[in-house]
Amino acid sequence: MAPQEDIPKSAEILGSIGTAVGAFKLIIPQIWSNWRSKDTDGFDAIFPLLWAIAAVPFGVYNIAQNFNIGVQIQPQIFCALSYICWAQCKYYNDKWSKLKTNLALLVLCLASGGIEAGLIVGLRPVYLRGNETPLTVIGIIAAVLLAVGLLPILWGQWGRRGRAKNLNFLFLSVDFMGAVFSLMSLVAQRRFDILGGILYIVCMIIEIFIFAYHGVWLYRSRTDRAAAKRVGMTYDQFIDSQKEDKHDASTSTASSTATTPMPQNGVLGDPEKG
Repeated sequence: MAPQEDIPKSAEILGSIGTAVGAFKLIIPQIWSNWRSKDTDGFDAIFPLLWAIAAVPFGVYNIAQNFNIGVQIQPQIFCALSYICWAQCKYYNDKWSKLKTNLALLVLCLASGGIEAGLIVGLRPVYLRGNETPLTVIGIIAAVLLAVGLLPILWGQWGRRGRAKNLNFLFLSVDFMGAVFSLMSLVAQRRFDILGGILYIVCMIIEIFIFAYHGVWLYRSRTDRAAAKRVGMTYDQFIDSQKEDKHDASTSTASSTATTPMPQNGVLGDPEKG
């Protein structure tokens, strides 16, 4: 498919909204949540790292296709914010030093920017000459990486019976809306790019699964969450206290069994005198 040439105003507006919602706000709530709690447990570092890496081929594809400007700059902004989120995971959970974290963040941002610029310069002339295969491969890689970037959340939910722990659902909701507006901007262009649309649809489908799976956990855990609220505990504190109570009860029962005298000659008490 040839690059877009005449971009309608409606596509520009929708693309700008998608970028504002999906880039400036999609991951900032998660970054804020991580900073405020100083904890990223349950939010795997591989998730933002894969999304940042996916933003590189995503940006190459969008720029080479000459999409509306909002959609073109979206991957770059998202890449930088995702790397910041990744750095928080390494600093708060893996206990990296500030120097090591900041150096790694700088190197990753510079490397991603350089790789993207090199791919655009190298592939765009090839694409304009009519060879669409390299750019199509880049688009497919971006779609796969975007999907894989969300899979760690689903895997973590599986281990917690559906709970998406420490995942900011404002972040996920705004991300979903950003994908919707970006997809609408592609529809509003003169020609709809199927692969470009798939990139956004993949994210939307997986995010719907994350929402639904967490909803299942909310229903299953409603009794425990209500009990925790009544005693002024968080859900995690309440579950931990329940486990401790069970452990103490089990220990007490075992201790009581161990100290009970064994019956002699089938009768508990003094042995029968001969």
